[in-house]
Amino acid sequence: MMINENIIDIDGNMITDLNEESEQPAVSEKTIESAPFIDSSQAETANEEGSLTAEDYFLFERNFDGRSYSISAKDVETLPSLVTIPSTHNGLPVTVIKENSFAFCSQLSILLFEEPSNIRIIESYAFYHCSGLESIVLPDRVERLCCGAFASCSLLQQVYFESIKPPSLEDGVFYETSEYLLLYVPKHTLSSYLGTPSWQKYKDLIMTSPQTIPTNLGFFLFELNSDGESYSVFAKTEAVLPYYLAIPWYYNQKRVTVIGRYAFWGIKIRDVLIPDTVEKIDNNAFLYGTTRYNPDYIYGESILEHVKFGRNSSLTEIGMVAFGGNLLLREIKLPETLRIIHDHAFFSSGLTEIYIPKSLESMGLRVFYQALNLERITVDHRNLYYKDIDGIMYNLDGTTLIAYPLGKESYSYSLPDTVTDFGIHIFWGNRYLRVLYLNSDTPPAMNSNFSSMLPSFKIYVPDGSYEAYVNAPGWQAYKDIIYKNSIIRNEFAIIGNELIQYVGNAPEIMIPKDIVQIRDYALTSCSALEKILVEEGNISYTSSEGVLFNSHMTKLINYPPARKTTEYEVPSTVTAVGMAAFFDSNGLSVLKVHNQLEAIEDYAFLRCFRLYRLINLDAEDHLARIGIQAFYRCTTIKEVSLLAIQYLASAAFSICSDLNKITLGPDFIDFRGMFLSADTNLTQVDLNVYALIPPKASGFSFSAIKTIHVPAQSAELYKSTPPWSGYSNKIFPLTIPLMK
Repeated sequence: MMINENIIDIDGNMITDLNEESEQPAVSEKTIESAPFIDSSQAETANEEGSLTAEDYFLFERNFDGRSYSISAKDVETLPSLVTIPSTHNGLPVTVIKENSFAFCSQLSILLFEEPSNIRIIESYAFYHCSGLESIVLPDRVERLCCGAFASCSLLQQVYFESIKPPSLEDGVFYETSEYLLLYVPKHTLSSYLGTPSWQKYKDLIMTSPQTIPTNLGFFLFELNSDGESYSVFAKTEAVLPYYLAIPWYYNQKRVTVIGRYAFWGIKIRDVLIPDTVEKIDNNAFLYGTTRYNPDYIYGESILEHVKFGRNSSLTEIGMVAFGGNLLLREIKLPETLRIIHDHAFFSSGLTEIYIPKSLESMGLRVFYQALNLERITVDHRNLYYKDIDGIMYNLDGTTLIAYPLGKESYSYSLPDTVTDFGIHIFWGNRYLRVLYLNSDTPPAMNSNFSSMLPSFKIYVPDGSYEAYVNAPGWQAYKDIIYKNSIIRNEFAIIGNELIQYVGNAPEIMIPKDIVQIRDYALTSCSALEKILVEEGNISYTSSEGVLFNSHMTKLINYPPARKTTEYEVPSTVTAVGMAAFFDSNGLSVLKVHNQLEAIEDYAFLRCFRLYRLINLDAEDHLARIGIQAFYRCTTIKEVSLLAIQYLASAAFSICSDLNKITLGPDFIDFRGMFLSADTNLTQVDLNVYALIPPKASGFSFSAIKTIHVPAQSAELYKSTPPWSGYSNKIFPLTIPLMK
């Protein structure tokens, strides 16, 4: 249902002073997501149940013309705080609000009109003594406001008229309203309103309406700031706000200059228009309940997509975590007045790029921490404190790396030798960077953290500074991934006969013939890699169809992640799929194996988002072990049947969001930790265990699993054996015999 309070014009203006206008960008006219005749605290329940209708609150009477209705409240004492006047009833327009119809409804604080509104007349004392009303937008078809229509609405301070032709006003329409009352009329009709006789008594209160009409004041709380001349704004704690929000710029004829601390925390808003009067967005103002301390774990879901500022914005400061957790917030154009951005301001946001204005003087720590979609940071070339080099942010003299965009799809980065200091957690959670070259002979001051990087991530430093790096404070913790530049030749980092890492990104590579050992993750996350060949004469490795194996083809070492096929059949000789062998192979949908396969090692299929089916081509199944996070984030797998399985390691099927059925055979003996996680939709998972003896299950909770089916003859044993015994109400006997 459309709401007048959120009308935004395409080339709209925002008033920065009561008699002065400035241009303001547009937000589309949209609706509040609530049922039409209820208060905001009831909105979600009523929408779901559909239990409240206009007839619950309103009386409708047919007008004399027989073609329209008048409306009144059935019982003002039971009316909610938010009321929407319907446009029609029984297919006919609602044109009149009857006299005294809502009088003395003190709890009414938000009055809205369904669009397109057909209201033409508001009769005498219709809203008399509605002491909670603070602002109203009167629809464009209103022709007459009768005697005392809004009299004694003691808080009413902002009334917006949309009519091109001035409605006629009878006596006392706004008698004993707020001392701060102002009447806003369309800009091009100002002279017409001022020239209408019935409006003369209000001529000193008539103002040009802004192009952006702010959202109804009843949705907000206001606190007077310490200067006594301005306000901070907050959402009412019980409010369900419109998804499209234009924050008020004035209250009690004083400027709204601060969006308060936690002002809109955890509230679902899609678009926000920040008025020009706002100078500060305080800490946690728009924080949503999303955290990504591990970037793969996301709790809660915000819907905030757009934040708009006016061309004459006064904003100077953005507080800590002000926009944190808003994963759908893809862009925000920061105003040219902004001077300070505090720590974590855009933590875990969905920004893809951001422009830093010339006015910025101070940038806090980890401003874009866990903003995993951020591809580029552009700094205005006139800024006196910061600059960007190829979309990466530094201080002006290039000695401090301020921010590296985590969504930048570059597999390597060479840090300028001018850098003497790292910001905190600069690369934390980066999913693309696997090769970092440091060019300074002196190790930069280390405040960063390389955890939650790609497992293939390595650092290369000047040969003469290697010892300095591996022994320097901060860097010492990463000595196992720091190497000398000189070990790289022909894009392979090699020590002796061991391949440490492929540092290029070609679609095809050839493993040199003298390589006898390939280190774990050496070929992982090579996003362009389609084919791996092995030079003739290599005695340790071989290649088949561009896939890498050990020389006897009993172990699959690496499946090129960019291989252009949706199905793959593992050779029948293979007994083990190696560590991270299929890591990030997002083109693979179906994997076919043979009964010789006995083990799937750690991280083997991690983040194979499209893998939905694992098929055993033979009659028997010998797969006994699955390693840590082996199928982590394989989000399209729906069903798993492991008839020979003995061990499942920690997080083996974590964040498999579509998984709904798991079958474990009679030899299963041990859950090694939490093989599922809360990010897998456990409430839909049916677990079938054919083992007669309850498997060990230390560290695993069955609380969220839908059902547990076990052999009928062992059901009581399961119900009496910890930790299974804690979930006896979910344990049922198997009714389907095991089919191998």
